[in-house]
Amino acid sequence: MKLPDSLNLHVEGRLSAEDALRQKKSAQAILKRFQRLPGVILGDEVGMGKTFVALAVAAAHVMQDATRPVVIMVPGAVVKKWNRDSNTFKNACLRSGSERDRFRVQVAETGIEFMKLLDDPLDVRASVVILAHGALNRRLGDCWAKLAVLQSAIKGRHGVSDLRTRVARYAPRVLRMGGRVSEELVARLLNTPAGKWKPILVAHGLLDAQDDDPVPELFVDTLSGLDLSDVYGRVIDNMPARASKNLDERLRAARNAMDNAGTGVLPPVWRNVLASMQLSLPLLILDEAHRARHGGTQLAQLLRESREGRDTVGGPLAHRFDRMLFLTATPFQLGHHELCNVLSRFDAIDWDSARAPALGRDEF
Repeated sequence: MKLPDSLNLHVEGRLSAEDALRQKKSAQAILKRFQRLPGVILGDEVGMGKTFVALAVAAAHVMQDATRPVVIMVPGAVVKKWNRDSNTFKNACLRSGSERDRFRVQVAETGIEFMKLLDDPLDVRASVVILAHGALNRRLGDCWAKLAVLQSAIKGRHGVSDLRTRVARYAPRVLRMGGRVSEELVARLLNTPAGKWKPILVAHGLLDAQDDDPVPELFVDTLSGLDLSDVYGRVIDNMPARASKNLDERLRAARNAMDNAGTGVLPPVWRNVLASMQLSLPLLILDEAHRARHGGTQLAQLLRESREGRDTVGGPLAHRFDRMLFLTATPFQLGHHELCNVLSRFDAIDWDSARAPALGRDEF
């Protein structure tokens, strides 16, 4: 793998020719090490150009294969900065129009947004996705994704037609879908595969034609393999077949059973979706990687490796990437044990891929 042919990191007024050459050599060295190693830590002080080195490495992967996006995970506070810098890099450092066209940057601030970007047609799909650190840990808040969970929970059950009628009647209230979502609309959606909802919602003025599909294909496909009996037992069973004097109480119970952060059914469903999704991506660039030095942090848990005799299920991002590039301004402020912890996160690459590094997992 090599850097883009037109790459020129020297940007007048922003970066000197000397610094540009240093950064280009750094990017080339990282790509060379990737042949043997699962990951590399790029450690340097603030303002020394780690962002553009990382973007150059990302561009090398994009030029090789733009169908599998590079993921750049960054703290939420710097998502906008990374987006600006990525577009500056694209327009100022990639001098070829065709290479700029391939370097398509999009931001995802939630897990569903991330899945929607992965769903896009190849000719417009983002080749670089900037993902906030906490995006995959956020609650599943999208009402269409929640409705897809209910649809999947009743699929194949006895009396499914009556169950659809019950869900259509009360889902708008349980899911807080707003006054524009009628019982008739929900009934039509429930009788249609979730992957084909977009034209219906466009016709009802709830989506624009240029919007993404309301429910990502990756989400729907993963749901189909999960046990959703808890959703059925705790949520749908609280939607009565007919109105009664305690209707409001039952619907409140269904809403709490669905959404409660501590005891609701959606948090474990979302975790299981993330753990079970079939995903293979070329490169994870992790900014402020020192935040993963403690295994109990949410960031470290995303990369928790699965291994026989230890974890039965890995974190949502474990074994999804061919390589990892970690960025940190504080490598030498970390204790020895903390630095080893950060290095151990590289164990979560996809070692079974044909693209696995020359260094085997046992040797790593």
